[in-house]
Amino acid sequence: MKLLTPIKRIVFTVLFLFNLIGWPLNWMAPVEAASQPIRIGVGIGLSQAVISSGSPIILKEASGKKYRANKAITIRWAGNNRAAIGKHSLKLPLILTSSNPLAYNKVRYRGYIKIEGNGNSFSIVNVLDVEDYVRGVLKMETNPAWPLESLKAQAIISRTYALKNIGKYGSKGFDLTATPDCQVYRGINAETPQTDRAVKETVGIVVTYGSDLALTPFHSDSGGATANVAEVWNSSIPYLKGVQEAISYSSPYSTWEVSLSPQQIQSALSKIGVQVGQIQSIEIGQQDSFGRTVSLVLRGSQGATQIKSNQFRMAIGPTVLRSTFFSAVNGQHLSLKAQSVPNSPVPPSAPEQRNNVGITNSDGPLTFEEEQTMIDLTKQGAFSSHEMIDMLMNPEKKKLYLLKALKQGEPKKQSNSVITNTKSGAGQIRPSSEDFVFKGRGWGHGVGLSQWGAKSLAENGWKYSQILQHYYPGTTLSRR
Repeated sequence: MKLLTPIKRIVFTVLFLFNLIGWPLNWMAPVEAASQPIRIGVGIGLSQAVISSGSPIILKEASGKKYRANKAITIRWAGNNRAAIGKHSLKLPLILTSSNPLAYNKVRYRGYIKIEGNGNSFSIVNVLDVEDYVRGVLKMETNPAWPLESLKAQAIISRTYALKNIGKYGSKGFDLTATPDCQVYRGINAETPQTDRAVKETVGIVVTYGSDLALTPFHSDSGGATANVAEVWNSSIPYLKGVQEAISYSSPYSTWEVSLSPQQIQSALSKIGVQVGQIQSIEIGQQDSFGRTVSLVLRGSQGATQIKSNQFRMAIGPTVLRSTFFSAVNGQHLSLKAQSVPNSPVPPSAPEQRNNVGITNSDGPLTFEEEQTMIDLTKQGAFSSHEMIDMLMNPEKKKLYLLKALKQGEPKKQSNSVITNTKSGAGQIRPSSEDFVFKGRGWGHGVGLSQWGAKSLAENGWKYSQILQHYYPGTTLSRR
């Protein structure tokens, strides 16, 4: 029998301890992950664009021929899969590089830029390492001032999403867009020391289930317990079942109330094909084990139907009915009374990825909260393809489009119907006898990670691996 050398004894002991405590990562090293390029469509459906840099720009044509250009160039669509730059007509795709970061629409990008033909237009594609991509995403997905461990958890979620969705828009010459329909990406402009640290200290780490990358939805505040994905989006995913929050916490969305008239509800439901006439009563058809409303029974002058609470919330508007953790406090009370009525033929609503607040003015750039609102509304299909392209080309128009969408999407407020955040105490709800008054907690669809919950866990000493295991039980962390 051979004796172990001191080094081997150390390695053996470490491996034994890792197995003993159930170490959540199924990797041991290396420290650096292999480079993984990703293509982000930062400008789509363009006829003209200006690209600039602090150094001369090098152009590489599809044939391999290279050109040295100025520090700023104007690219125009020339038809027949060609782009015009000055007096030159170059065949696409065209690769742009420079010794300094390239910029488009006042946003600077790492990596290089590729100009791809896109039917009768062209697209600007930023090709870079996935780690640098996450650096440009993280600030847009969470608050950089929050605890480092919660930022690390968010970085891993964003990285997992990116890698899982590579090729999503492959036929268009890129993997993901830079807009809320994927993840909001702002290149170097969005990088901060704290979020960069979170990315660096989790480099290459992703959430996996078995051999596959996991689906990692998240929301702002669970209200005390997360939701089962099967009761929200009709999906069966073992690691996305509801879990109780491990630590009690408070957020701006801990409690809220909203008053809605029967006319408001009827109008919102008719837009998604639910017709029961004048709303007469709303009953809670089912609740989960945590008390979250799963389904509602709607009764009206033309009949009754049952609808998923998440579908009801999305019809009313997620900025109005903030979560499905609700009941009623006065007016025409909701009652807990399951009924045998036909399910409404409403298609499942698209998952929203975060939660938001309203806008107070129409000038200036979007705030962090307004970016969150833009993301929710985009996922609901609030903007046409023309509007999306216009916002990509003219970022200064975003707030105007956001205000327009909110005005169209929210039920019109009656004089006796005021939305109130009861935690802040701003305003009073004075419903008429005909109004339905909802009292709720939390914000968002409730599936997966709760951002305010993760913040609280991090503040109480939880590591990112523990946070992710809590919200996605049964998953592991791997390095890709």
